[in-house]
Amino acid sequence: MIFYNSTIPAVRQQMLSNPTFFTELRGFSDPEGFKPFNDLLVCRSVGADKPQSSPPQSSTPQPGAAIADLVDGSYRYWNGAPSMNVTDKQLRPGSFTFLFTKAGNRIVGIFARPDDLAICMTGTVKGNTISGVVNLPVRFSDAEGRSRQNKPFDPPGYLKLGTWSNAGNAFSSSTLNLSEFNRINIGPRKAPSTCR
Repeated sequence: MIFYNSTIPAVRQQMLSNPTFFTELRGFSDPEGFKPFNDLLVCRSVGADKPQSSPPQSSTPQPGAAIADLVDGSYRYWNGAPSMNVTDKQLRPGSFTFLFTKAGNRIVGIFARPDDLAICMTGTVKGNTISGVVNLPVRFSDAEGRSRQNKPFDPPGYLKLGTWSNAGNAFSSSTLNLSEFNRINIGPRKAPSTCR
């Protein structure tokens, strides 16, 4: 969202007084509106006193920006085109999303298709690959778990399940490769902080 010829205080006031701006920015309606964000937001002009030697950074995610390099926070990625304004209705059947919370190199996230099963993963990130434990939302039998271990979870093979543990209903040493994924807006769901 771009506000042309406006100061930061003026834009903040517009966001506070017109809820449709914040709804458009987030992709869904939030009953609390922009106020909680405004209360926490710190805005400043960087380099206003000196000439800028390079063009300003785009708010659209740039190709090659690794997930490991993101600041701590909540994010949503998908295997579609880069965009910062994707609604759940626009997620096509068969697309994959990863909604996650990042703290340092620790990741907790939900890997899902809009029309199918969602699973939770806890692990660490290096580049665009998460390594860790996949927790299942449904109880697998020991035989079913063993039959799926060390195999791709999804047809494209983004998520490779590791070693099955019947006691934990989980796959350890799993990897999720998000190098073909692009960042989108967070959407209406809250990113997880734990898998249990």
